[in-house]
Amino acid sequence: MRNSRNRIENQAGYKVISRYFSHFIRHEKKYIIAIMILLFSVQMLSNLTADKPLFIGSESYYYLSLSEQGIHYNSLVNLISLIPPSLVFLIPLFIAIFSVLILFDLSKNLLDKETTFFFILFLILTPGFILSFVTLSSYASFLLLTLLGFFLISKQNKKLRYLSLLPFILAAFFDLFSALLLLVMQSIYLFNGRDKKDRLPFYAAITTAVLLIFNQLITKIPLLLGPFHRQEIFTSLFSDLGGLSGLGLFLIILSFVGFTDILKKGRFKLLYLLPLLIPAYFFNTDIIFFLAVITSLLAAFGFLKLFEKKWNLLSLKKFTIILLILGILFSTLAYMDRLPESQPLKEDKEVLSWIEENTPENSVVLSVPENTYLIKYFAKRSPVFIFDKGKNKEKAELSKNVFSSLYIQDLFPLLEANDVKFIYINRDMKKELPKDQGFIFLLKNERFKLIHSSGDSEVWVFENEKK
Repeated sequence: MRNSRNRIENQAGYKVISRYFSHFIRHEKKYIIAIMILLFSVQMLSNLTADKPLFIGSESYYYLSLSEQGIHYNSLVNLISLIPPSLVFLIPLFIAIFSVLILFDLSKNLLDKETTFFFILFLILTPGFILSFVTLSSYASFLLLTLLGFFLISKQNKKLRYLSLLPFILAAFFDLFSALLLLVMQSIYLFNGRDKKDRLPFYAAITTAVLLIFNQLITKIPLLLGPFHRQEIFTSLFSDLGGLSGLGLFLIILSFVGFTDILKKGRFKLLYLLPLLIPAYFFNTDIIFFLAVITSLLAAFGFLKLFEKKWNLLSLKKFTIILLILGILFSTLAYMDRLPESQPLKEDKEVLSWIEENTPENSVVLSVPENTYLIKYFAKRSPVFIFDKGKNKEKAELSKNVFSSLYIQDLFPLLEANDVKFIYINRDMKKELPKDQGFIFLLKNERFKLIHSSGDSEVWVFENEKK
C-alpha cells in the first residue's frame, strides 16, 4: 500500500524520469554490473601495466599477511586462504557484485524501481564504495553477509530462513562495531515490518547480542578494525579533496535534498543508523563505507525529488540536473584517475622484496606506521611501529618522537633503544616529512647509509654504535 502511495505521489516526476531513463531502468542490473566490471577492470589493468601490486592501500595487505598465518576468526581472511593466490584479486569484485544483486532483491519490497536504480547507481559511483571492490575490505564482506542474512530471513522457505543465521554469525566476527551495527539493523527489522508471530528475527538478534559479548570477553577483537591509513576527517569525507575514498560533493548535495524530503514524510528507518555511524567516523574514517550506502540512498531520494518538484524555469531545472549528474561522474572519473598513484607502487614492492631477501629474518624495519602491513606482507619483517591509532600510547609517542626529531642527539638514542638497523623510506614519507630539517635531513649523517633504492623507495642502514 505504501509503495503504491509513494508512486502516486511522485507520478509526475517519474513520467519525466521514464522519458530519459526508462531503457536503463528496464535493464538496470545489466548496466550496473557492467559499470562495476568496467571500473574494476580499469583499475586492475592500470596496476598491471604499471607493474604495480594489484591491491592498493594497507588494508588488503593486512588480510593477506593474516591469511598466511592460518585459520582466523575473520571470514575474509579464511576465504583468502581457501582461494588460489592467482584468483584472490577477484574476491572484491564478486563481493561487490553479489552485494548489489542482493540489494536489488531487498529493495524491490521497500523502494520503487526508479529509486532503487538511482540508489545503486550512485552507490557504485561513490569513491567510498569503489575502493571496496578494488581492495580487500572487511566492511564490504560484512555488508555482503548482512545483506545475505536479511535476504534469506525474508524468504518463505523455512530451511532458507534458518540458514540466515549462518551469515549473521559470520558477520558478527569482524569487529565489535560491526556486530553492534548488525544488532541495530536486526532490531529495526524486528520491530518494523515483520510478522509479530515470527520468532526467527528475535533469535537472530539474541545470537548477535551473545556474540557481541563473546567477542568482547573471549576473542578480544577490536572495537574498530584499523585504521589502515592516516586519519584525516575532512579530507576522507570529500573525495574531491584527494582522500583515499570518501563521498563526492555533488552526491552530498543531493543527499541533503533527500534527507529533508524523507524527514517530512517520516518514512525511512535506515536513518536510525546515523547516530551510530557518524560518531564512529570520527574514530575511524573507514566508516565512510557505510555512510556511502546511506548517502547514496538519500541522494536517490533527492534526485527524484528534483524531478518531482515543479520549477518555474524548466530550462534551469534541466541545467541543474545535468550539472549534478556531470558533477557525480566527474568526481568518479577524477577518483579513478588518481587511484593508480596510491601506494604501494612498483618500487615499493621491489624494495620491500629486497629487504626480505637481503636482511636477517629477525630484523626489524623502521618506517612510518602507515607502512606497517606493507612491511609485514612484502618484506616478511616486523615493523618497529604498528599502525594502531594510539592504542599503544607508548609506541605512538615513540613514533612521533622519531620522525619529528630535529637533532641526532635526540634521534640516535631512540633508534639504538629499539635495535633499529634497517629503515624503509617511500615516496609518501618524502612528501610528508620536511627535507631541510628533521628525520629525512638527518639521514645525511655518516651513521646512515643508503644500501638499496628503486625510484623514490629506499632502504637505509643505521650503524648502531652500541653493538
